Amino acid sequence: MPVTATRPAAKPRSAALTVRRLPKAVVKRLKARAASSHRSLEAEVREILIAESQRLTTVEWLAEAERLRTEIAPWKPGMPTAAELVRQGRDEER
Repeated sequence: MPVTATRPAAKPRSAALTVRRLPKAVVKRLKARAASSHRSLEAEVREILIAESQRLTTVEWLAEAERLRTEIAPWKPGMPTAAELVRQGRDEER
């Protein structure tokens, strides 16, 4: 039986980031936030940066809104208005 060698999977590259001259109040709040999440300050800042990097930019958000707008049929006379739909939903809950 032939033996083949495989390379170990490459580790994803990561970067180091240094942030200088943060106001002490910001660091204090970040430390408190980290403590409440049972994380180190570094881990908390990493989580914040990862989450923020995944948010849509304004341009992306507007493009998505426009895409959704094209998928939704426009309102036409005879269709219920938003207020009527809300009232209907309230009535159904009772």
